[in-house]
Amino acid sequence: MASDPRGSLGATETQQDLPFEHNRLYQIFGTKEDVERGFHAHKNLQKIVVVAQKYYTKTMKYFIENCVLLIFSDKCYTKSDYIYNYNEFLNEFKQP
Repeated sequence: MASDPRGSLGATETQQDLPFEHNRLYQIFGTKEDVERGFHAHKNLQKIVVVAQKYYTKTMKYFIENCVLLIFSDKCYTKSDYIYNYNEFLNEFKQP
């Protein structure tokens, strides 16, 4: 992170700063207050969520209006990786 009278600059270098090489960067913005998002899990995906502006909770509930998130993930979008059903989630990740 670098700062001077003009403001601050932050950079992320995949090879040095992230625990995986990212293949996708997506953004959530224009949020409305108290709107929930997400409602899914992933079978095989790593991600890092960066709050770029304002605030939200880790379960993607209770956004503050105009919150901005940047999400780095190790894989590109694959519909079959998404789990929307809680019972399917439990079956996918059940302990032996």
